[in-house]
Amino acid sequence: MNILCNPSGQKGAFRAIDWVVEHHNYFLKKCIYGGKYSNYTKARIIQESCLIETYRRIRTDVEQMFLLDHKTNRHSLPDLKETLSKLAQYIEKERMNIYIKGRKARYMIPNAIAEGMDKMFGLSSKASSSELWVDLPDDNEVEEEDLEDTMDDNI
Repeated sequence: MNILCNPSGQKGAFRAIDWVVEHHNYFLKKCIYGGKYSNYTKARIIQESCLIETYRRIRTDVEQMFLLDHKTNRHSLPDLKETLSKLAQYIEKERMNIYIKGRKARYMIPNAIAEGMDKMFGLSSKASSSELWVDLPDDNEVEEEDLEDTMDDNI
């Protein structure tokens, strides 16, 4: 007679205890959670043994979020069609690549160049370096006259 348990909590997913123990030992010793080299010690295995199911759930959650289809522990050729399709749908839905006046951002990315210039040149907070660089001409800008001159030279 076997003692049964239901590790997943789903209907009809009962397993024999010895199967659960063997599965746990497999993940602990042979699979990706056992550690290698200096991490593969008895103390480390005992410390992490209670976290095996947590690690497995985290891995499967990440696989599902990024539509990886169990490819994080079996190395196969990458097929990103479904992942990129979902990403394209998200970008289209959120209209992230279109300027919408008045749209608010959750996070403002700091201007690292301006902050570095402030630190280098000791500029005051009233005149930040980003404001000083705004009026400078862009050397790479192409004017309409420049294009006409090049067209005349090529004819």
